[in-house]
Amino acid sequence: VSVNNNASLTIKTGTKIFMHPGVSLITENGGKLIANGNSTDKIEFKPFDEEQAWNMIELKSGGNRFTNCIINGGTNNIYIKSKDNIF
Repeated sequence: VSVNNNASLTIKTGTKIFMHPGVSLITENGGKLIANGNSTDKIEFKPFDEEQAWNMIELKSGGNRFTNCIINGGTNNIYIKSKDNIF
């Protein structure tokens, strides 16, 4: 899944994202991922099948924000190739 061309993907507080095996979520060409959970409703990125890892969140463009997120079950979980991200 790719977020690009200056688009933004905003994930609502409390959302659980189930990633299929081998899948990546990539921001590039100005695309941004905004995932702002809170202390009681965290955003979770997790495998669809607990026994098969998804790949990673790859940040190739800056301006991404992650607060109160749980990221697990990926081969690499998160790979940062850009600046100006907030965690």
